[in-house]
Amino acid sequence: MRLLLVLVISSVFLFSCSDKVKDENAQQVKTKTEQLDAAAFRSAVVDQSKDIIILDVRTPDEYAEGAIPNAINMDFLNTNFVNELKSLDKSKEVYVYCAAGGRSAKAARIMEDMGFERILELKGGLSAYQ
Repeated sequence: MRLLLVLVISSVFLFSCSDKVKDENAQQVKTKTEQLDAAAFRSAVVDQSKDIIILDVRTPDEYAEGAIPNAINMDFLNTNFVNELKSLDKSKEVYVYCAAGGRSAKAARIMEDMGFERILELKGGLSAYQ
């Protein structure tokens, strides 16, 4: 009788753990960054009817020289960058860019790890956009 009880409890435990692993894997697959060329990115961020986040990860000096309208500036090189990302709504589409694409790609990977649902990166950065 004890053996049967141990087997039942073990089975329940194993199956509940495997479901959790499946859910975590599904989340990892769900958050994949999509790269957009300049035309597709421009078209998406111009549509003000969508509730999106436009994220500029350049330095404040770069941002001051010109940015995409309505973009939020969070400096990727700032040591507080990850904490700043925590203030964003992970359920919204995030359109991220930098000067040439390097920092935005790294920022997108960080956001994927943080569980952001939809990340769209400007391929080639602002230099390709203009």
